[in-house]
Amino acid sequence: MLLIHGLTDSPFTYHDLAQVYYQQGYTVRTLLLPGHGTAPGALKEINANDWNKASTYAIERTLKDFDQVILGGYSTGAAMIIDYLTQGPVDKHIIGAMLFSPATEPHNKNGWLAKWVDAIPFINWIDKDADLDFAKYESFPFNAASASYEAMKRISLDKLKHRSLPDVAFFSTFSDVDTTIDNQVTFKLLAKLHNPKTHKNSQLNRLVYYGDDKNIPNSFPADYPIISDDCDTEDCKNIQGMSHIGIVNKPSNPHYGRTARYRNCGSYLDDDTLYKACKYQPEIVIGERTAENLAKYKPFARLTFNPYFDKLSLHITDFIKDVERASEQ
Repeated sequence: MLLIHGLTDSPFTYHDLAQVYYQQGYTVRTLLLPGHGTAPGALKEINANDWNKASTYAIERTLKDFDQVILGGYSTGAAMIIDYLTQGPVDKHIIGAMLFSPATEPHNKNGWLAKWVDAIPFINWIDKDADLDFAKYESFPFNAASASYEAMKRISLDKLKHRSLPDVAFFSTFSDVDTTIDNQVTFKLLAKLHNPKTHKNSQLNRLVYYGDDKNIPNSFPADYPIISDDCDTEDCKNIQGMSHIGIVNKPSNPHYGRTARYRNCGSYLDDDTLYKACKYQPEIVIGERTAENLAKYKPFARLTFNPYFDKLSLHITDFIKDVERASEQ
């Protein structure tokens, strides 16, 4: 199992998911993408090609070492995997791919401007946070946004028109209120990769969807299995939407879980009072940082864990069993 993290993140992204795969008998590998794991300023010195080369090396090294390989990617890491799988013939040892909050297209449609803004002297940062999160950067330079935009552009629907689509089963999961990625574009991308008539492994595709069924486009394939878990715990009943960053962490995560000390309060970088309240007030509302939530709840912290994680683990286990059976036929 090879897992690739997202922009500003680190291998700690897979603290909980790695255990799920390990319990299924898989050796779990991950890598640190260039520009990560040191200081946020390192992201001013990289580009999407650097990430692509590192990901390609890690994938091909893993294929040399193991007979069966499942690829997993979170956010930008998922874009790296899709790019790799659509570039040419797929090695027969790759039996599945798993995409967590896949980066397909940003909500901000001006992402292409980032590289031009970055070229202006002394204008380097979109956000400069306190960087209190030991597992990822909280500050964010324009160059990182530019690199992320380029990574997503490589897997755009226009680009995929000219590529051979892989006969690989995809497991995907994302939120309908994700404020980082445009989920409507993600639906279109998954539909593009789904063709059970010509790619038999497409029959194993499935989507774990956190959101309202009304937001599923009518054009999405009717034969694409969509799993929507019911809320049956106190954790999910009091949460205002699944966030882009929360999906991969369990509620008991030591750093991002419900009772952990870390809170994501980046929405209040310009308001010291609300920032401190978000960080230290005993009880606050959590969820995705939509404009509606930020206006209604003060203070408000971005959700950093998945209240449905145990159910997600079961869905992952079912997918692994299905792709293993298919690979043996």
